[in-house]
Amino acid sequence: MIISHNHKFIFMHVRKVAGSSMKVAIAPHLVGDDIVIGSLDEILAAGGSLTPGMKKMLSRPASIAFAVGARMFGKTWPEAQNIAFKRNISRALGPDPPHPTAEDAAKFVGDAWSEYTKFCFVRNPWTRVVSDYNWHKRSSGREFEFEAYLETLGSSRRRSPFVHAGNTSSWDMMAVGGKLAMDRVGRFENITEDFRNITEKIGLPPLTLTAAEKVAKITPDYEALFTKKCRSLVTELFAQEFEIFDYRWPF
Repeated sequence: MIISHNHKFIFMHVRKVAGSSMKVAIAPHLVGDDIVIGSLDEILAAGGSLTPGMKKMLSRPASIAFAVGARMFGKTWPEAQNIAFKRNISRALGPDPPHPTAEDAAKFVGDAWSEYTKFCFVRNPWTRVVSDYNWHKRSSGREFEFEAYLETLGSSRRRSPFVHAGNTSSWDMMAVGGKLAMDRVGRFENITEDFRNITEKIGLPPLTLTAAEKVAKITPDYEALFTKKCRSLVTELFAQEFEIFDYRWPF
């Protein structure tokens, strides 16, 4: 998530749409009390810096304690800062602050929610859910079945190696009261053009989005993954996105 008071925009970071690359591209143009939640280590690795507002939050005693604790567990200093910043803000934005619900984000930013331009990117759920499944297997170092992952997504479990903290759905990151709350929505499938158009609309200069490293080098066997039951689960889990964005089975 990004909140820019200078440019008056809010970026809601839906998972698996190259959102971290977008944060890296936008970060150099943030100033003052603008904040980026999540991906701070990637921003710093790319030569970016933190805004005064972010540095102030990281200077709080609780943030310092979180960062020192993360370092003790072997994290680099940028990784520790990223963890500390997220922990510091989790009370307001829930267990996964970079990907909060739109309702929590609206409460957090107050009047800015109605005054600023809100945007996000979406991706065909059929490919996004496979990307997220593979990410969880890599990050957890565990093997688990695609069907088990989908069933956990559809449950009320908030903690599991199969899902992100809080188990917030993509739809809830962009909708309030069951209705789409974004002013602009880009598509991952048209990411270069849509990212350029949206960022120009919010007053940023032409930006280069480097998302090549986000693309899997091995194409998954979608036909094998999507058994009849898995197709049924995905159709149910992402019904709103299929309807609103007219996504279809692509394989």
